[in-house]
Amino acid sequence: MDEQDIFWDMGGELTVNAAIDPFFERILSDPLIAPFFEKVPLEHQLRTRKMFLALLFGGLEGYSIEHMRNSHRPMVENSNLGDEHFDAILTHLLSTLEELKVKPEFISIVMERAENTRNDVLCR
Repeated sequence: MDEQDIFWDMGGELTVNAAIDPFFERILSDPLIAPFFEKVPLEHQLRTRKMFLALLFGGLEGYSIEHMRNSHRPMVENSNLGDEHFDAILTHLLSTLEELKVKPEFISIVMERAENTRNDVLCR
């Protein structure tokens, strides 16, 4: 099964859109990671949220590894963004997917893809 098949089997853009708000509500209510988003303009957050989730779901392109590294580098260098923050994001992603009743086999794929971005997000 290729990435586009997985994207559509998961519900495509509808699932991406359904996941955006609950995922980021969890993030923004988490005192460990919410501070990283306080100064990011809402418009930018909305755009990158959708691109990031679509990347994980195997859909829309446009969120490159270079963009991921560049956008997180200041947080890594100036605010000590690290593994504990990344782990919290993964926990919120998993909870969101389970809440949306995404099939377990798709959750596994998305979580693996998310984990595979760790070194890029943390600029290693």
